[in-house]
Amino acid sequence: MAVGDEYLQRIGAALAWTWPKEMTHADIKMVIQQFVDTARLMADAGFKGVELHSAHGYLLDQFLNAKTNLRTDEYGGSPERRARFVLEVLSEIRKVVPPTFCVGIKLNSADYSSATFEDTMTQIRLFVDAGVDFMEISGGSYEDPKMMGYPKDSEPKSSRTAAREAFFLEFAKEVRKRHPDLVLMLTGGFRTREGAESAIAENACDLVGIARPAAVNPSFANILLDKELPDEKAQLWLDKVRPPFYSWFLPRHISGGGAETTYYAGQINRLAKGLATYAP
Repeated sequence: MAVGDEYLQRIGAALAWTWPKEMTHADIKMVIQQFVDTARLMADAGFKGVELHSAHGYLLDQFLNAKTNLRTDEYGGSPERRARFVLEVLSEIRKVVPPTFCVGIKLNSADYSSATFEDTMTQIRLFVDAGVDFMEISGGSYEDPKMMGYPKDSEPKSSRTAAREAFFLEFAKEVRKRHPDLVLMLTGGFRTREGAESAIAENACDLVGIARPAAVNPSFANILLDKELPDEKAQLWLDKVRPPFYSWFLPRHISGGGAETTYYAGQINRLAKGLATYAP
């Protein structure tokens, strides 16, 4: 991960993360099987679906993204070949789960330049053609954590997008235009009923994600849907999580994004233990 060019930042990165290496074909087949085994386990346990996390710099995203996929074999070199790993995971899962089992995919929208935008659209078309049941639009990575509200650069946003809270609204609307029958979920930034309803009314998505508010208040979805509550009550604004003092060597957008992830993972752990959650 690139965290900066300063000497202390390079040292910190070397201590925090290992040096990446190219996966062998055996590694790829093993990981595909692990995805398949997990989906089968979920189906056997009574779950109705799974989502393939292909965003935020995780493994599937690393294969999709030309910035991180430098391979020259059948898993790299073109948008189609970079999508092959994800397509094989999807195909193999379909073979072991019931026909009604839902398989969705979460994709990045904010990590591509205008020069690679059509590559992303090509990959989305491949996933639609492969029969993915829904697509969640998110964005960012831990190098550039836009999904946490910490953009690496100060990028201008349209007043329409800002007013509707959604970080990735315009991208979702473009996907909708090209694939009107695809079930779309938009996540990142929703904090109010008005914001969620506006995104759906704009026909940018069918579903909205409310992960961080729901980690603090598991009843947040019920609050949004309760028409007896006025709009000013159907919201949950959250302060930024303050990074720990020992992360001073990292740029603010990285330390802030990491602190957010750690904090809300802690809230989910509290939920699992039956403990009360609390906002930052």
